[in-house]
Amino acid sequence: MPVKGTATSSDETCKDGIKIAAQNGTNVVASAPGKVVYVGKGLRWYGNLIVVEHKDNYMTVYSYLKNIHVEIGDKVKQGQVIGSAGKSSTQDKDPQMCFTIRHNGQAVDPLMHVNCN
Repeated sequence: MPVKGTATSSDETCKDGIKIAAQNGTNVVASAPGKVVYVGKGLRWYGNLIVVEHKDNYMTVYSYLKNIHVEIGDKVKQGQVIGSAGKSSTQDKDPQMCFTIRHNGQAVDPLMHVNCN
């Protein structure tokens, strides 16, 4: 998992991924090596957001972040800290993050691709 926390049920704001409840400020790490292709707050409801492009047409999306520690164009390693969990969206009630994986533009189940330990 990209953040130490508890997977919770997803809702309309995280329908293609998993919500992970985490303590405010908990480090969020890249789930695989790749290149940062987006950072910002430009997508409504998602708060601070990072998109990392990986090999074989995979992308990972990390949203609702308190802080972002990378910039567009940065190359990241698996396990590298890229941000911190928190409350950056008006939809957030508690510190959390939404983690989404896309392959060829289509959402895939993150639980099929990450270690939940």
